[in-house]
Amino acid sequence: MQHELVTLPADGAALKAGSRGCGFQLLPAMLEAGAQGYSADARPGSYPVRLRFRGSRQPTAAKELTVLGRHAHYFGEEFDGFDVLGQAGECWQVLVFDSREEGVVPGPSSRAAHRLLAATVVSTSDPAGEVGFRVRPGLRSFTVYASGTLTVTAALWVRGLDGTWRDSGDVLSFDTAAGGFPVQMREVRQPADRVWFKASGGGLSLAVDGESEVG
Repeated sequence: MQHELVTLPADGAALKAGSRGCGFQLLPAMLEAGAQGYSADARPGSYPVRLRFRGSRQPTAAKELTVLGRHAHYFGEEFDGFDVLGQAGECWQVLVFDSREEGVVPGPSSRAAHRLLAATVVSTSDPAGEVGFRVRPGLRSFTVYASGTLTVTAALWVRGLDGTWRDSGDVLSFDTAAGGFPVQMREVRQPADRVWFKASGGGLSLAVDGESEVG
């Protein structure tokens, strides 16, 4: 069995992510902070994800395959390897099996922390377009950090799958002036494409970290 961790580069394709074998498995992963190759902008990969077989030996009629989950894929013949076609910054654990006797039975998934958005000024206007951060499959919670000397609230807005921004009715309070509540955490409980805030006053800057499933 061959094993490697890959982080997709800016063009979204991890070249030589898989070597020659007869089966494979892709699992969301995340390097620990301080580990070789770690980047604060990396995040666990999420399904579905596409891969593209390389070379002349392909196990399927189509050169590309969409991976929908954590299960292993086996084929009747060897393949020459593949590229993972995801989004920049995604981190994947790539397992390639040399024989059908090899395999991994997925255990319970765990969670890993990663950065969703560096400190960004929050407007007092309604969110629009591509502001905020994207909610991707596997994201289970996010933590918001306020900076600045202020007392202000921020309404949580979500962009639905139709691209429309709406006020969720959830309001976060930040009291950094009095040393009160500079940090707020929220579970991801509703489908949304993106999340951002509308500030009640000027001077609010927020950074966001996430916690996503891995393994």
